[in-house]
Amino acid sequence: MAFTVSDVRDLLRVLRENPEWKEEVRRELLGEEILSLPALVRQNSEAIDRLAEQMTRSEARLEGVEARLEGVEARLESVEARLEGVETRLGGVETRLGGVETRLEGVETGLQALRSDFGVLAADVGQLKGYALEARFRERADGIFGRWIRRVKVVKPRDLTAFEAADDAGRISEAEAHAVRLLDLIVTGRRGRGDDAEEVMFAVEVASTIDNGDVTRAADRAAILSGLGYPAEPVAAGNSASEAVIRLARERGVFLLVDPQTP
Repeated sequence: MAFTVSDVRDLLRVLRENPEWKEEVRRELLGEEILSLPALVRQNSEAIDRLAEQMTRSEARLEGVEARLEGVEARLESVEARLEGVETRLGGVETRLGGVETRLEGVETGLQALRSDFGVLAADVGQLKGYALEARFRERADGIFGRWIRRVKVVKPRDLTAFEAADDAGRISEAEAHAVRLLDLIVTGRRGRGDDAEEVMFAVEVASTIDNGDVTRAADRAAILSGLGYPAEPVAAGNSASEAVIRLARERGVFLLVDPQTP
C-alpha cells in the first residue's frame, strides 16, 4: 500500500510504530560525518586517557629527577662547605708562608751582610798577611837572600842616588817614579867573591799568594831601575803560586821565591 505522511506528528507516529526506520531517517538527516562523531569522541577520550597516563608517568619520573636533584644539591652544599673550609685553611697557609718568606728575606739580608763582612774581613786578613810577610822578608832579608848574594842590604828608593837624580831631572815619568817607590822591597848585595864579585839588586814584590799582577809589577819596576843603570833583577816572593803564575814568571824572567825557609 502506498505510504504517505501528512504532517510531522504522523511521521513521528510512524517512526514509533517502525523503530527500524529510525536509523535510516537519522542517516539521511544527519549524514555519515555526524553519525561518526560518537565514535570519534570515544577514540579521543581513549587518547586523552592514554595521554593522562603518560603525563602521570612523566610526573612520577620528574618527581624522581627532582628528588635526585635535591640530593645533588645537598651534596653540592656539602662540597661548598668543605671548599670553604679548605679556602680558610689555605688562607692560613698563605699567611704562614708570607711569614716564612719575610723571615727568609731577613735571613738572606743577614747572609748578604755576613758575606759582605766576610769579604771585607778576607780582604783585611789578606792585606794583614801581606804586611806581615813583607815585614818578615824585610827583617830576615839576610837569611832569606843570603843564599844567593853576600853583604845583603835592604835599601829604600830615596837611598838610590841615580834614581832620585833621574826623578828630579824628569828623565823618568812621575808614574815610573811612583812605581819604584811602591816596591815592597829593594835588596842589594854582591854575587860571587873576590874580583869576580858583581853588584846585584833585587826588586821584590811580596804577597801571600803570588798572582800575575805581582809578577808583572816586579818585572816592570825592575826594568825601570835597570834603565837607570842599576843591576836590578825582578823577584816575586810569597807563600804560594799557581802553575799559570809560574809560567808567566818564566816568560817575564821573574825569579819566584815561594815559601822560603828562613832561620
